[in-house]
Amino acid sequence: MYKNIGLLVGGLGLLLVSTASATTTPQEICGSVGSQNGSILFNSTGSPNPGAYGSAVDNANGSGTITCNGFTVPVGQTLVGVTVIAGDDANYSQDLNSQLTYTWTYSGEPLAPVPGGTFVQNGVKAGSLFEFGECTGTGTLVCNTAVNFSPVNSYSSTISNSETTGSFFFTVANATTGPDGDGLGPSGGISADVFIQFTYVPTSSIPEPTSLVLIGTGLIGLGVFARRKRRN
Repeated sequence: MYKNIGLLVGGLGLLLVSTASATTTPQEICGSVGSQNGSILFNSTGSPNPGAYGSAVDNANGSGTITCNGFTVPVGQTLVGVTVIAGDDANYSQDLNSQLTYTWTYSGEPLAPVPGGTFVQNGVKAGSLFEFGECTGTGTLVCNTAVNFSPVNSYSSTISNSETTGSFFFTVANATTGPDGDGLGPSGGISADVFIQFTYVPTSSIPEPTSLVLIGTGLIGLGVFARRKRRN
């Protein structure tokens, strides 16, 4: 029985080997968009700023798109994770009823789950001024927090060995959603940015699909054998 348990644990170890020797790239800023002078719409007055790893544009419709460049996987490595930080900030609310809602959508290199979310900032009193509190939200993106996504095709056709992913596109739109329609004060402004980093492991540490099937079948067989052993 103990021998069978050892084989079972060993098989599970093979399944987990892909997490060994992981390398994560530095966190890079892709870009940022913003607005000034009381406008709640991302626009050119906010001077869209390219980052070290991407670009940012004003879409001329109140939204902005931040692009993260594709990543070239080193020789002998396979991409296993893409970590994203989507953040927003606003200053000088109109009053305590002010509320801003940021809606994030995604397109580009397939990721699972699909990135997206809705972030909210509410007006607060800060001394003699009105400001915005920390953002909250819902969705697969979490405001100002690192979230890990997986390449959708990581088990069927892996991105590895000097292959380059497609680009990653994050579009953000802002709106005033307070109970009385208040948002930014006359001198207020908003901004949004995206950071990205990549995690890869040695290609040799990732079982091929056929190997995964064989390992899974073997583990099931060991489990059945162990149950029969106990019955005898």
